[in-house]
Amino acid sequence: MRGFLQSSDKAAPKIVRSWQFAVKAVRGKLQTSYCELPTANCELFMIVIAHRGAKAVAPENTLLAFERAMQMGADMIELDLHATRDGHVVVIHDNDLSQTTNLRGKVNEMTLEEVRRADAGKGERVPTLPETLELTRGKIQLYLEIKDPKAA
Repeated sequence: MRGFLQSSDKAAPKIVRSWQFAVKAVRGKLQTSYCELPTANCELFMIVIAHRGAKAVAPENTLLAFERAMQMGADMIELDLHATRDGHVVVIHDNDLSQTTNLRGKVNEMTLEEVRRADAGKGERVPTLPETLELTRGKIQLYLEIKDPKAA
């Protein structure tokens, strides 16, 4: 869902500015943030960002959540990256598996095989970055939050 508004107010060209708004769901509520763009026209752009995918209807940061976000018309998906002990980049918000899965342990102290045993909810597994890219390539933009420098 996208919105656009342009102002033709010539009376105050130095006051009128362009703004870009990003909308994301945080704990089920929509929040907006903005940044000022250095132009004289007033333009409004709305970008719908699925924060950790469509986490209200699917387990966060899973392929199911990303698929649902695309089906629901999001413009972008924000997701979080950590690296496993054996160097694989996985999509999960916290380094501690117990925050979003049924297992305990730190992602950076486990192998990919160990992390993949975790159930993130509804039978979903912690996806790898390559799996996520394969699912989303050419369909939606991604906002990658690198939580662990080794995941860069």
